Amino acid sequence: MASVDERADRLVIFYASQTGNAEWIAKSLDKSAAERGYQCRCLAMDDHAEVELEQERVLAFVVSTTGDGDPPDNSLKFWRWLRRNKQSDLLQHTQYAILGLGDTNYDNFCNTAKRLEKRLQEKAARPFYPTGRADDATGLEEVVDPWIDNLWPALAAVCKSSRETAQSVSAVDQLLDNTMAAETAEPAAQVVASDKLADGIKDVHIAEPVPEVKKPTAGETAAASGAYPAYVLDLDTSALDQGLSQLSNLAKSPVDLCEVVALPADANVSAVRKLPPVFFNTPTPLLYARIKTARTLTQPEAVKRTLHLELEMLQRPEADSPLIADELDVLPGDSFGIICENDPGLVQAILEQLDCVDTADQPVRVQSLVDENGIAASLGQTTVRELLTHALDLQGTLRKSTIRLLADVSQDLRDQHPTLLDLLVTFPSARPPIGRLLGALSALQPRSYSCTNTPLLHPRELHCAFNIAEYVDAHGRQRHGVCTPWLDRISRPWQGATSTLAASPILRVYLRPNVTNFRVPDAAIHHPMILIGPGTGVAPFIGFLAHRSEQRRLRLSMGGISRVPSRAVDALFGPIQLYYGCRDDRLDFLYRDEIMRAQNDRTLSELVLACSRKPEHGRRYVQDGLYERGADVWRIMSAENGIIFVCGDATGMARDVNTALAEIVQQHGGAADMKEALATLAEWTQQGRYLRDLRSDTRHK
Repeated sequence: MASVDERADRLVIFYASQTGNAEWIAKSLDKSAAERGYQCRCLAMDDHAEVELEQERVLAFVVSTTGDGDPPDNSLKFWRWLRRNKQSDLLQHTQYAILGLGDTNYDNFCNTAKRLEKRLQEKAARPFYPTGRADDATGLEEVVDPWIDNLWPALAAVCKSSRETAQSVSAVDQLLDNTMAAETAEPAAQVVASDKLADGIKDVHIAEPVPEVKKPTAGETAAASGAYPAYVLDLDTSALDQGLSQLSNLAKSPVDLCEVVALPADANVSAVRKLPPVFFNTPTPLLYARIKTARTLTQPEAVKRTLHLELEMLQRPEADSPLIADELDVLPGDSFGIICENDPGLVQAILEQLDCVDTADQPVRVQSLVDENGIAASLGQTTVRELLTHALDLQGTLRKSTIRLLADVSQDLRDQHPTLLDLLVTFPSARPPIGRLLGALSALQPRSYSCTNTPLLHPRELHCAFNIAEYVDAHGRQRHGVCTPWLDRISRPWQGATSTLAASPILRVYLRPNVTNFRVPDAAIHHPMILIGPGTGVAPFIGFLAHRSEQRRLRLSMGGISRVPSRAVDALFGPIQLYYGCRDDRLDFLYRDEIMRAQNDRTLSELVLACSRKPEHGRRYVQDGLYERGADVWRIMSAENGIIFVCGDATGMARDVNTALAEIVQQHGGAADMKEALATLAEWTQQGRYLRDLRSDTRHK
């Protein structure tokens, strides 16, 4: 163990977070470290310039992975800085610990953590604690909790504390203390594990209402509450009656990161704002948008309903505002985020269960307990209803500490087991203070959608397509997502065959440029492209085709090519193959007209259609088309410098396509075995010729 004089004076914690999980963990870790006497800073990786990194001796990183092994948006500046710095001994005095968050449904599990560790070591940094890799597919907390628990002895060896680090009280002792305080001898149930972590908020203290805050009408809240279903959970609590003598693997109560306090009655508040505050730091500036049009892409008999949405970008947050003056800096392959909101009926139902409807619209302010420069510092005036509507994920899977919180405040200790409304309805005695409940919930994240349009035709618009997220859970209960049902609901006036005079609601969006090369090749137009996108995975490729079609039209309009201009243009622009899959092309062939038009104008060279639920043709998937055209695929990639783009599901389709390509490399490219074939795919990836934009479960979109 290092002597006291050799230990670092402070700990700097960095996070790279796309959905809020890594940020929540990092800030919780920061607060816990401060409580143990450590001097700490907690920063997003892009804010690394706020400290002299090469002078810091102890660093901790909590980093997630997004997309196909990509780093989160709020770490991209850090990566550029690290890549440009050529000093090999830059971090020779630094020791580090890394906690990676990932999902084994993706091929590049915890890729950000792996890359970070490699680069830190290249800069001469050394680990003082083993790297943790948490899997969202099985539950992040299975790795996160023990990693943090075991961090403290290792940290004590390299970093000074203002006091001796006390041994933390066990979760069992905490629960027993709570049981004694409740003056009951009934045993408590063991809490079931789940996942999802994000920003938190503490207790709410309500003062007298300030009249400037806009409140929903009684009709709106009553209609909303009555329309939202709640389910009482059917639980087996027989184990509670068997006299438990010991409890283990119990979750800790959630850490309070913020507090919500009421504004004084004489506070100087502004007039009613047109839009609620934004509870999310976006990686690019927010844009205001209105709905231009919407249409359903599927037939009524289709299993899923898919919606096409077109948005116009505005100068001001008003429906009659003129469009923005500048063209959007966007290309097909990029995406954009939409700031969404929870169902008002769900919000009202939760407020009723918590018995705080009367105070839900009184003004409050969020104050950070951890980071003075965090998002809480800029929120200003808000209300509990706004927090539940716009800030918090009310439908995500609850993590263990949230369930532990409900267990702690439940008057009936048998009311302890798991969506949030279901728990509150099932266990009516569990009524936590609103602030503590807010502190235990995940942040409501924006939803991201691929651009389906080209700026060559719509320079001030963003188009997208999405399935309306509706599904039946394992218990036969009807559930729906957050953003897509909301977009469906607010765009209904524009979905009809006739035009509407309705004023569009104002949406807030932000651009998410693709950090990889998954964009339509705007310069290397001669490269052949193989596009693979079943279902809504075809969305960005509709933008690709529209972009290339307009490029061809513009080139033809210039003239002077040859006596047969169309052939000359074909030679100038590389051919495009589209492998598209759906269930039944009579019911859910998305963007049929656009694809047929691209074929007719020679932009699309070949369409390979696979229908997985068309009985007369058997079950066919996009990878079946690849196998059938294996020799052609190999020729395009090996002899013509082609580019493969894959978009869609990460859990099944992407792996099946990857396997198909590897087997094509073996069969037609002469690879000796699967290992050599996969090495070829990796080489294509490094060359920017095998690009993937993948997603996992979208039920909660």
